[in-house]
Amino acid sequence: GKHTLRSTTQGLLASSFFDVFLDLSTDGGQTWIPADRGIRVQVANPPCGALGAHPVITKNGTEVNVSWSDTSYRLQFKSVLSATTWTDYTGGSPATFPANNAPKYFRLICP
Repeated sequence: GKHTLRSTTQGLLASSFFDVFLDLSTDGGQTWIPADRGIRVQVANPPCGALGAHPVITKNGTEVNVSWSDTSYRLQFKSVLSATTWTDYTGGSPATFPANNAPKYFRLICP
């Protein structure tokens, strides 16, 4: 495999791949049939754009603002990292939360 980092005007662009060689057993592992070629595994560009939505989180007095450049992404948040569910933010960018009760964890989801 190979992992590459390339500097662009928007930041770092990462790409990687690895090859997988599979063996098959039809008798519970007593004998194995090796693959005649490898399978290449690599990440394709995300459907919302290769470089993402560029999130920015700022605190302005009594507010926390979350903004992102690609509005096709959807903002989700939660206050406790161990919580299993995320809450969808229903407005657009920027999202504004009161600083004293703002969620602490955010993520952007590509539709």
